[in-house]
Amino acid sequence: MAAEVENLELKLFDYGLHNDGPLEATLEQGILRIGRFKLTGEDVALATTPPSGLSMQNRLRGRIRRFVSQGNSVLCLIDARPNLIAEISPHAVRQLRLEEGSPVYCLFKAFALRYLDR
Repeated sequence: MAAEVENLELKLFDYGLHNDGPLEATLEQGILRIGRFKLTGEDVALATTPPSGLSMQNRLRGRIRRFVSQGNSVLCLIDARPNLIAEISPHAVRQLRLEEGSPVYCLFKAFALRYLDR
C-alpha cells in the first residue's frame, strides 16, 4: 500500500522535522516507511480519547480498519494519513473496547522512527 503525504510534522525535543514537499509513504509487512524513515507496529500506542500529559508528542488521528491476530498480539490496521499498523495485546483491544471503525489516536516517539540507508 502506498500513499503521498502532503504535510508531516514531527517533534524531537525542541527540534522539529517537517517535509518541504510530498513524501511517499508505503506500508509493507507491518512497517510504515515515510520517505527514508520507517515506523513499526510495536512502536505505535493507541488511545481512544485525546491524550494529554504524555511525553509522546507525535500523534495521528485514525480509524481502525481491521484486526489481524498474530500469536500473542493483534495487528490493528489503521486508516490514517498515512495509514499505520499498531501491534497491541488482545487484552488492550478488549480494555479499550476497540472495534472495526473505532476512532483512535496513534502515538509514537520520534526516536521510534528509523532512518533507512536504502
